[in-house]
Amino acid sequence: MRDVVEYRSHADETLQAEVRCYVRKGGTAKEQGSYWYFRYHEGGKQKKLYLGRTDDPEGELARKRADTSMKGADLRRSRGI
Repeated sequence: MRDVVEYRSHADETLQAEVRCYVRKGGTAKEQGSYWYFRYHEGGKQKKLYLGRTDDPEGELARKRADTSMKGADLRRSRGI
């Protein structure tokens, strides 16, 4: 089970922190998190990007977007596009 513990608006999309809960074999409950996600829409579908456990979800999102754009640029360069 996942519970959202915090929402933050970011541009026109949403950052959200989720806590995961589960029951162990012995019957005791365990919580993990909170883990940050960036929820956005692309091509008419809702998508979710995992940001991890961080105190700066906005900064982590910027780093992940920069990494993704650099990988795309490297791929285009290697193909001669």
